[in-house]
Amino acid sequence: MKLGKKWYLSLNRALEISNNQYFEELGRKLGLERMQTYAQTFGFGERAGIGIEFEPAGGFPEKAPSPRQGGVGKIASFGQGISMTVFQLAAFVSAVANGGTLYYLQYPGQAGPFVPRIKRVLPFQDSLATVREGMEKAVLTGTARRARQPGIQMADKTGTCSQNRDRLGWFAGYSDRPGKLAIVVLLRTGVKLGGGPRASEIAGKVFRKLSDQDYFRTLQAQRKTDNAGLVATVQLEKLP
Repeated sequence: MKLGKKWYLSLNRALEISNNQYFEELGRKLGLERMQTYAQTFGFGERAGIGIEFEPAGGFPEKAPSPRQGGVGKIASFGQGISMTVFQLAAFVSAVANGGTLYYLQYPGQAGPFVPRIKRVLPFQDSLATVREGMEKAVLTGTARRARQPGIQMADKTGTCSQNRDRLGWFAGYSDRPGKLAIVVLLRTGVKLGGGPRASEIAGKVFRKLSDQDYFRTLQAQRKTDNAGLVATVQLEKLP
């Protein structure tokens, strides 16, 4: 995409370095209505789980900010007006990992044997390889490089925004080892601390801890009979 007289940026490079200008321009090209359609299709603005008590549905703005406030580009780049939950992001990044199937989130063992339930198949096969490449590069050389761990191949995306006077750091990614485990981190810190890169560091420690405990091999063995996967809960305060 052309961003200046002589400056072009690809989608995978924009994902790698988390370039706001690229996504602002992309938002303007798509328009608010198409962005709303994509958001709804990808599971945002609706509950991601089944039987998850008090899960909010989130929401997507029905009207773009004024041109002086950045217009629709501000929604696409900074997420202005978007209300998103970690459940929705976890479900979406899992669909990126598995090739495009959006599942309902469930607690395994909550009510008998775990049975996967498909919500829908996402129509992004044409761009999936590019998105994955950008997320992989984000770990190697981009904004998520703090998540990088020896021997673990990951594909991740970071995000940073503000709410009131707090700084919110987002991380969403998955391990590409056999088993494919997705992790989402939402980190709330002070104004001058944290952000997406700090959230990626925490996620890296989670992946490392699980790998050291041989979790991925166990996960792969279980998925030979149950292809839906598991949900892992890790207490971050116990990480080194």
